[in-house]
Amino acid sequence: MAALSRAEQAYETALLALREAESVRAEVEKRHIDLQRSQPTCSSTPIEAQSESLKTFDRCLYQALKKGIIRLISVPFLLAQEPSWSLPRMQELLAVDGALLPPSEAAALIARADRSIFVHSYGWLTAAEPDPLHDRQRAICSYFRKLQAEDRLPEGGGALFWE
Repeated sequence: MAALSRAEQAYETALLALREAESVRAEVEKRHIDLQRSQPTCSSTPIEAQSESLKTFDRCLYQALKKGIIRLISVPFLLAQEPSWSLPRMQELLAVDGALLPPSEAAALIARADRSIFVHSYGWLTAAEPDPLHDRQRAICSYFRKLQAEDRLPEGGGALFWE
């Protein structure tokens, strides 16, 4: 009888978890529908009005770039560095002349809607330095050099969001 009682308890626990999961799924679905119905919260700007391809996310990203909340690294700057150069932390990069696009230029890249912004995201290899052996930096620069050799870099060289 004890085995049956344990089985009944397991069944009741599983049934309770299933009901809770269904409730969570229903709430997520409701919020998704509410989000689809809501108006975008990011305001329009003159540059945004020039490009109909900008969607809600693009407008929000445009605003963050224009305000300097998100900063982009200049691809031509990266390509001009020596192979031994190490990409510093953003706090240090802010002081390096020409390393980061001015906020207005970064925002203009997203408004162009031509894939001028590249993204590279990965976890830091050490707490002190993200790329101690410069392997990732060399790979990124090699990729950009290949695009450059094939005349496939965007006008102005583009920019990189490196997280």
